[in-house]
Amino acid sequence: MSKISFILLIPFLSTLSFAQGNLVASTNTTIIIENNTTVYVEGNVKLEQSSLFKNSGDIKLTGDWENNSTSNAFDPAVINGNVHFFGGNQHIKGISETHFYNVHLYGDYTVKECLLNTEIDGRLHLYNSELQTHDNWVTITNSNSNAITFNKGYVASDLLGGYLIRKTNSTDNYYFPVGNSLINFYKRLRPVTIAPLNNSENYYAVRLAPLSPNDDIGNSITNSLAPYPTTIKQVELNGFNDLFYHNIARINGNSPTNIDIWYEKEDGEYNTVAHWRNEEQWFDEKFTIENFSSPTVSNFPLYKASITNYDNFIHDAFILSSVFKIENLYIPNTFTPNGDSNNDTFNPIATYEDIQRYELTIFDRWGKQLFSTSDSEEGWDGLHQNEEVPTGTYVWLLKIKPDENNANYIEKMGHIHLLR
Repeated sequence: MSKISFILLIPFLSTLSFAQGNLVASTNTTIIIENNTTVYVEGNVKLEQSSLFKNSGDIKLTGDWENNSTSNAFDPAVINGNVHFFGGNQHIKGISETHFYNVHLYGDYTVKECLLNTEIDGRLHLYNSELQTHDNWVTITNSNSNAITFNKGYVASDLLGGYLIRKTNSTDNYYFPVGNSLINFYKRLRPVTIAPLNNSENYYAVRLAPLSPNDDIGNSITNSLAPYPTTIKQVELNGFNDLFYHNIARINGNSPTNIDIWYEKEDGEYNTVAHWRNEEQWFDEKFTIENFSSPTVSNFPLYKASITNYDNFIHDAFILSSVFKIENLYIPNTFTPNGDSNNDTFNPIATYEDIQRYELTIFDRWGKQLFSTSDSEEGWDGLHQNEEVPTGTYVWLLKIKPDENNANYIEKMGHIHLLR
């Protein structure tokens, strides 16, 4: 059996008490927990004014952690100490931030709540638990890419303002295991991978928002004011994910990065990721989509949206979406309306679906309108007011609206050569 001991230093007649199973460090108390020593607390740990832990061992508690000291709870000169949260739903709270070294969270599907900002200078071991930040920050200052370990556990942020923040100083993949049981209780992870492109120091912040960006409220870490209406967008975008979106920010440093956003097949069919840019509307960031037959990382989803060498972090809202690509149109440059039933009409050949509005207009070289149709099946037969127009070059204008929620059209213009 492990040795259980601690050393209590009492500068001013302070006392250490275990009231109803709680560990209370009263004013001006320093508690030293030596290496290979474990302190078990069947209840809460509470630090009062100017109290402090010097922890090289292990603290295991079943209740809440409350720091009302003017310190960050732990002496930063003493490293490698562990705090283990063994209870059910537990709180990290108080009037002062706690700067833990190593944190271990236990219990399948249990929730540990951060009721104020929290810092972890060593490692965060999530296992299968949820760490709920609400609108607070959980910051991992250890720049080792393996500073977070997890199985099915994740960091959740139910309010805009809550983030998981990681320090980076290498080109490794840094995992941000964000998730939320509101999306899918048994498939909760929607993680993000960030791989900086150089070894300079950066801090990146990630949040999974378990709702549509139309419904979120508040200020993000980049001071972007929500909601972010999906009706205000680049016209080609449609098919936004209404289950969740991500906030991804670089809050310190200047390294461009590769970004992966992981998601489940059940979340929907998408072909890109849109970003709420500093112009304050959604833009296609031209992410590529991959799907896998088995997880590339244990317990990760099988779909991934990726972008390389990314460096636009003015605003931080990103969402899975689809983009209507006008490049999917084949538009001939010549037609011969001579009645031989071969190439007798000019008509863009469509390889797309779900167009809401369509307009094709033909002009002569002086800008006179010769033909117009809103029927994508109808082509121009080379007539104007039932009269044949002469051989020559004419101008066509194609306008397409892929989404009725946007008043704008996608426009494309070119020339057609008419030969008789």
